[in-house]
Amino acid sequence: MATEIDEEKSDSSSSSHLSEELSFPFESYQLENQKAKLLINPFEVERELVYPRPKAHYEGVLDRIMKSWKRKPEIKRGVPKHRKGKWLAFGFLFLLLLIVLITVPIVTQKSKRAVEVPRADNYSIALKQALLFFDAQKSGHLVHNRVPWRGDSGLHDGGGRLVGGFYDGGENIKYTFPTAFSMTMLSWSVLEFGHHYRATGEYDHVTEIIRWGVDYILKTFDSTSNYTVSHIYSQVGVAKSNSTMPDDGYCWQRPEDVTYRRSYESVIGGPDLAGEMIAALASASLVFREDELYSRQLIKGAEKLVEFCSLPERHYTYTGQKNKAYNSSDFHDEELWAAAWLFYATGNYEYLSRATNERLAAKTKLFSRTPSLWILSYDNKLPGALLLLTRLRIILGVPYPFEDMLQIYHKVLEKMMCSYMHQYGVLSLQKED
Repeated sequence: MATEIDEEKSDSSSSSHLSEELSFPFESYQLENQKAKLLINPFEVERELVYPRPKAHYEGVLDRIMKSWKRKPEIKRGVPKHRKGKWLAFGFLFLLLLIVLITVPIVTQKSKRAVEVPRADNYSIALKQALLFFDAQKSGHLVHNRVPWRGDSGLHDGGGRLVGGFYDGGENIKYTFPTAFSMTMLSWSVLEFGHHYRATGEYDHVTEIIRWGVDYILKTFDSTSNYTVSHIYSQVGVAKSNSTMPDDGYCWQRPEDVTYRRSYESVIGGPDLAGEMIAALASASLVFREDELYSRQLIKGAEKLVEFCSLPERHYTYTGQKNKAYNSSDFHDEELWAAAWLFYATGNYEYLSRATNERLAAKTKLFSRTPSLWILSYDNKLPGALLLLTRLRIILGVPYPFEDMLQIYHKVLEKMMCSYMHQYGVLSLQKED
C-alpha cells in the first residue's frame, strides 16, 4: 500500500483521471445540489444535502437490509389451498386423509434434513480452533472461558478503565486498531454465514467473542458523554527496544504473571482508528439487533466517533510518523468503510451520501490501479468497502443520486476480483514451502 498521501487534486483533474481509468462517464455523477462537489471531508455533509426522512423510513431500510442477510430456505409442506365449490363430506375427508398420508412423511424427512447438524468435517474443526484463539487471547476478568488454562489478567490496565479486550500475541499488548478490524470481520461473517455458524454449533461462541471485543472498544473512548470525544486509547502495554526495565517486550510471559505497571497510549486524532472502530460498532449492532438496547448503545458509540472524525485538525493517521507495530498508511479507506457500515446499521441516507462522495472516492486512490490497494487487510479496507457498497446496489437497490457512484464502485470491484485470478498477471502468487 502506498505510504504517502497524494496532494489534493482539483475536481476537474480528479474526474478526468477517473473517467480515463475506468472508461466510464464519471462526469455524469452530478447531484442536483452543487454543494456536494465542494465537500472535502465526507463526515462534514451539510444538512441541505441530506434528504429529510422520517424514522419509519430508516426502519424500513433496516428491515430490507436485515432480510437480505436472513434469506433462509423454506420448507413447503405441500398442502393445497382450499378450493371453492361444494364437496361431498365423505369425498372431502377422504381427499384430506390421502394428502396427509402422502405429505407428512415427506415433510418430516425434509425437516430433519433442514435442522440436521453436519458431521464435524475439517472446516468445522478449523473454525472452532480459530475462534478458540480469541478465547486464548482474552484479557480481563474471565468467566466460563473456553480455554481452561487461561485466568484473569490485566485487571489494572488503564487504572481499571481499560480492562478487557484481546492481547495481540506473546507480548501481551492490546492494540485497538487491529482489534476493531477483527471484530468488524467477525461480525460480517456472522451476518453473511450465521446459519453455518449455527449448524456447526459455533454461533453463541462467535457472538460471545464479538461482544467481548466491542465492549472493550466502547471503553477506549467516552461513548456516553454529551460532548465531542477528545481522545481514544489506542494501545495498552509497550515493548521498547533493548529495554532493561520490565515491559511487554522485555520478557514474554503468561499475562496472568504480569506484575509490573503497564503503560497506555491515547491519540487526539486519526480518522483511520476512529473509522475502524465505527465499522466494528456498526457491524456488531446488526449482529445484536434483537437486543435493542445493546444495539442502540453500539450505534450511539459509533456516531460519537463520527463527531471525532469531523474536525479538520484531526485529519492524520493515528500513528503519525511513528513506526508502530500496526501502522496506518492512510485514513480515507476507513472513512469509506465506516460510512458504508453506518448506512447498513442505521438506514440513514446521510451516511450513504458520505460513502458515495466524489472527493472521498478520489482520495482513497482506488482508481489508481495499485495492486497493493486491492488486497484487504487491517491497513486497507477498500476491497471490503467496495464489496459492501456493490452488495447494496445489487441486492437492495438505491435511489438517485447514489446509483451512478455505486456503479463506478461496482466496476472497480470487478477489476479487483479479476486481479486475483492468475491468468491476468496482476498479483503474483507465492507458494509457501
